[in-house]
Amino acid sequence: MTVNFGIICEGPTDFVTLKHILNGYFAEQSPKIRCLQPSLDASDKTLKGHHGNWTHVLHYVESDFFHEAFNYLDYIIIQIDTDVCQEPFFNVSTRNKNGEDLSETELYDCVSINIIDRITNSKKGNDIFENYSNKIIFCICIHSLECWLLAHYDPKNRTQSCENHLARYISQKLPTIKYSKESSVYAQLSKPFLKIANITSAVEHSKSFSIFINSLTSVI
Repeated sequence: MTVNFGIICEGPTDFVTLKHILNGYFAEQSPKIRCLQPSLDASDKTLKGHHGNWTHVLHYVESDFFHEAFNYLDYIIIQIDTDVCQEPFFNVSTRNKNGEDLSETELYDCVSINIIDRITNSKKGNDIFENYSNKIIFCICIHSLECWLLAHYDPKNRTQSCENHLARYISQKLPTIKYSKESSVYAQLSKPFLKIANITSAVEHSKSFSIFINSLTSVI
């Protein structure tokens, strides 16, 4: 059975990486995957008009576009990084009331709840969430999606400064790849995730990646 996924994410690099992850995890089902946010051109590689970011993700889940997407999609994946979650518009603390750092699981849950609140507080959102909550999959990258890539290339359970670590690793170990924040580069970097064995190995070195992959088991 072919499963239709829609992805709401920060940018095209996130989309191409998640597309490879889904194609690797659901290889036998040959999933259909479309990008809802940001808007991509026909090649799924470049943006139309403007760059996406985390604010666009949060606005999108409050929009009519999000509500309407359930009419033609089986599942919607909402991706966002936590490196900016303490910004005023995002407004999720990385610490508990005692000033202690939240665990990755706790932060994953807090960000998910924040997004759920935005959905349910939007126009018609409460009905949408009640009817389709089982079709929403949260993809919370702690603290960035680059940490998931590092879990494959340099598995040291990193959550901080992952983009810098990834760029450094590439320059030292993968000289044929010139790192840049471009979807074509991330398509190369995430290609190993087309194999389920590489996903299974990587989740051992990233808790948030593991939570996301475990959530995919609910897909019918």
